[in-house]
Amino acid sequence: MADWYYALGNQQKGPVSLDALKQLAASGKLQRTDMVWREGMVEWKKAGQVDGIFTRAEVQRAEVQRAEVQRSEVQRDEAEPLRRRPQREIEEEEADETEDDRPRRKKKRRRERSPGQMAAIIGGSVGGGILILILVIILVARLGRTPANDGKPAALQGGNTYTLTLKPGQDDMRTFNFLQGKKVEVLVRTPQGILRNPDVDLYITRAGDQAFELIDDAISENCYLQFVAPASDQYMIEVHNLGPGSATCTVTIRES
Repeated sequence: MADWYYALGNQQKGPVSLDALKQLAASGKLQRTDMVWREGMVEWKKAGQVDGIFTRAEVQRAEVQRAEVQRSEVQRDEAEPLRRRPQREIEEEEADETEDDRPRRKKKRRRERSPGQMAAIIGGSVGGGILILILVIILVARLGRTPANDGKPAALQGGNTYTLTLKPGQDDMRTFNFLQGKKVEVLVRTPQGILRNPDVDLYITRAGDQAFELIDDAISENCYLQFVAPASDQYMIEVHNLGPGSATCTVTIRES
């Protein structure tokens, strides 16, 4: 039913259906901060506050982006003091400038390090060595880990396979037809990284049936779900990459 209105900038648009709003949201034309309204609502609300307009993956993507912005702001604030020159250094340079008619030249002085500074340098070197040792231990543990350790099948023999590459916060949605009473298995495998692996999630929903939803959102680069199709219908398989880094996933679907 086309009874929704939305505002982009200072322009009101509509009426449109809820499916149309979902398509606008999926394409990025409708943001979570844009206002929407329909008959029966007391006032206009932000699209992100209305259930059903944005998919679960889009909500998680917005949360990831908001966390990245906050982390960038914290890193910028921490780095800001490093960009400020010490007052003592400025005063020394001003004292070194000559007052005659010759071009002014700045003398470079060798500054003696205090015992506290030497201790800080030594402590930083030791701390850096410990950090390198920890990274080496993590690397050895990663290389020694086998795909079977995550409790998911290594492969599905006889299944249909496709490959996709997702950036952090990106998802892939595809629709498939399954027959009633058939057992369906979906396996997502992602090659391991050197130090950190992306967190990949898997969602399976049935068209027109909001009660049917299967989720594997464990913190892992691999996913696996199985079910018996309750009806011959279309089912949507959604793969979402939460990061860090891109994920090249192999998706295998077997119906038996």
